Amino acid sequence: MSIVLPIFRKDKLTAQEQLEFLEYLAMSLKNGLSLAESLQVMPALWSKKQMLLKKITYLMKQGVNFSQILQQMGFGKTIASQVDLAMMQGNLNECLSQLVIINRLKEQQVKKLKAELSYPITLFVLMIFMLLFMQNFLSSQLGQEDGTANLVFASLIIMALGISGAIVFKQYRQVEHYGNELVLSYVQLNNFIETSDYIEIDQKESNSKKVIFKREEAGKVTNYVLEYYNKSMLRLTASQGGHIPLLMKVKQSDFDIDGQKLKVRITEWKNGESEWFFDLSSKNKPADEKMEQDDKSQDKR
Repeated sequence: MSIVLPIFRKDKLTAQEQLEFLEYLAMSLKNGLSLAESLQVMPALWSKKQMLLKKITYLMKQGVNFSQILQQMGFGKTIASQVDLAMMQGNLNECLSQLVIINRLKEQQVKKLKAELSYPITLFVLMIFMLLFMQNFLSSQLGQEDGTANLVFASLIIMALGISGAIVFKQYRQVEHYGNELVLSYVQLNNFIETSDYIEIDQKESNSKKVIFKREEAGKVTNYVLEYYNKSMLRLTASQGGHIPLLMKVKQSDFDIDGQKLKVRITEWKNGESEWFFDLSSKNKPADEKMEQDDKSQDKR
């Protein structure tokens, strides 16, 4: 028997509101609250959605699956499934934090897409004005009763629509494709960090041009370099050789390092600037752990 959810069309969240919801929820979980407690606190933080949040809390108390509620709110099946899996694995906070960053990147790409589409639309409007002028000119030259002018004008309108449509479609595909590449590149680098047993930034060797990671896998420590390479590529290389191209067609990239927090700034050739944020603090071993082990070994001697 399916459950009819008391969430209506007006409760569907826009893309921006979905991002806000994930940010509020991730922030509450990061401060140590449970999911249920976070949803109860959120109305005070997000007053314009108080009624919706109360509905969500009610449904959660009735035993409705949270991922099902998310879909009713307008979230896609992919996000709902990721949240559902994260809740089963006990890493909901990490999942939400990653979803916030990915959705923020997607939002940036949508803004860039709108900016890209403004050019062909403006071009199309100018072409229409030009064609109207040409119609008047042809009509005055060929005579009002001659249908040739109207035929020529109709042909030009069809041609203008075809050219403008092709330009818009090309721009859309380019931005959409690059937006997907940008998100995938972020996910690749984030997985590289999160799947390591231990990883830290070598602050002495790292700078604004390159970042040195010390990463432990199966008891072996390997150095990796994140760098902007050959004026076109953001890549990750290992000390023993080989490299992973993360993102191509990059105009410029540099890095800001604050302790174990990393900000990657990327300037694309066609789509402006983007920023990635990573916090490696939770993947670091205590700074004095190795020193304590060395002291104990020396004491035994």
